[in-house]
Amino acid sequence: MCVSGVTEKPDDEVTVTTSFSAIQRRVVERQKDRFGEAVRAFARGTKFRPGGRAPYLHILKWLSESDSWGISIPDEMRKHPTEKASVGVVLEAGYLENLTNKENISKILHFDPDTRVLAIENPMLIFYLRNVSWPEFVREVGFTKVDYAETYDFALSFAGEDRSYAEHLRNALEDNGHTVFYDYAEQHRFLGQDIEAYMGPIYASDSRCVVVVLGEMYGKKRWTLFETSQYKTRIDAGEVVPIWSTNVAPSPFDEMHGRGFLNFDPIGDLLQQATSHAEVLSRMIADRVSGSSVAS
Repeated sequence: MCVSGVTEKPDDEVTVTTSFSAIQRRVVERQKDRFGEAVRAFARGTKFRPGGRAPYLHILKWLSESDSWGISIPDEMRKHPTEKASVGVVLEAGYLENLTNKENISKILHFDPDTRVLAIENPMLIFYLRNVSWPEFVREVGFTKVDYAETYDFALSFAGEDRSYAEHLRNALEDNGHTVFYDYAEQHRFLGQDIEAYMGPIYASDSRCVVVVLGEMYGKKRWTLFETSQYKTRIDAGEVVPIWSTNVAPSPFDEMHGRGFLNFDPIGDLLQQATSHAEVLSRMIADRVSGSSVAS
């Protein structure tokens, strides 16, 4: 008798004593040997920072939870508002496309920049992602924290006269893997909305740190005064970092006086200064994340 190509059967029954979970672990270990290096490289992204937002790690997790072999990144962003900002950065800046074009990663993942769909090339990879121990995987990749209560790492507050420096700072921080609230990048989201209702919570609590660019016009503009009213209660907690223009001397009557600060020269090389300041701010956030992880 032939059933589905099987022409023989054993004379005696064989009892399998190995548990399903043990077999599953063995299969996962084999797939780890096969895919592990490339998957870890994808999870770390282009600029790995242990205290970073881990957008690529979240994308992998979304893939593991999908019913199919591919996901629409914009659709997943709508489902996961906490990670929306960080994933949006790597999507819009082309970092995700560049990463998936790397030789070792392109063998296992394909990203279509037109449809913005990320798909798995090998069926065993989806098995691996669905069965891997994610807490263990996070530790292997090296992230110290991947779940955040705040949407943004930094919210920038500045007067329009200092926009050139602020934009360089925003770009440098995003290049370092951070999520940044920068008004022009969000304009399409608050068109027709109550701007104060939209922006207020970001400065009050929905950012890990507010970076205030204190130029000559800062205290004379409506929106900077509004932003100040929102983040003012966070100053004593050390969650507001002042960056003083060299044209403005800190006043003994200013609430920021006596606190650690950075300086920028508005007629100097703004790109170089912003890049340097972004590194300092990144180290600050990394130290705080490391400290909170130890405490918890």
